Amino acid sequence: MERRTFLKTLGVGSTAFVNFLFPSAIGAGSIDNQDVESQSVDKNGAILDPNFAGGWVIQKTKNGVILDRGDDLRAVRIPDTAILWKEFDGSPSEIEIEVGDYLDARGVALKDGSLRAQQGWINIGKVEGVIEQVTSQNLDLTNVHGHLRSMEFSSKLEVIHAKDGAPVEGHLSRLAKGSTIGAVGLRLPNGGFRATRIWLVEEE
Repeated sequence: MERRTFLKTLGVGSTAFVNFLFPSAIGAGSIDNQDVESQSVDKNGAILDPNFAGGWVIQKTKNGVILDRGDDLRAVRIPDTAILWKEFDGSPSEIEIEVGDYLDARGVALKDGSLRAQQGWINIGKVEGVIEQVTSQNLDLTNVHGHLRSMEFSSKLEVIHAKDGAPVEGHLSRLAKGSTIGAVGLRLPNGGFRATRIWLVEEE
């Protein structure tokens, strides 16, 4: 699925998913207005968005966490006003971030190099492919790399049309062997995946 089609599947009110999956797509703002003294670049020389950070949580601090981003570490401050996602939206007092979680956060870059998070997504992932079999509880699909993947369904699963983001009438009953779908959801510790939103790709 091309990027613009995927963005449509997220729909109005789903800025959180758009910001995570395509960090520069919405709300990135102008670098000239950021609370940072210089632009950061990655090892390939690409400019990094200072208001976005993603990495493995290696330490919890009094007011946030430390992320291992592969090439470096970054502190993320998580105020009480932040909105976190870990299958469901909630406040920092409702959703626990654990060492070993993968956190993607968007907020405001501070002069000390840390990020003050406004939104955060814990262990969120995306899967796309063709359904092999589906039940009321889970489905198996062949993903875009040709591998068989299984996914279970969240209790608040949404099923939408990829073309416009509208709810699919019949919900799961419209999914069948051979259907092309994509999904966002929670990556599970055992390597599994729990879908919170599935979009059905239909031929025009």
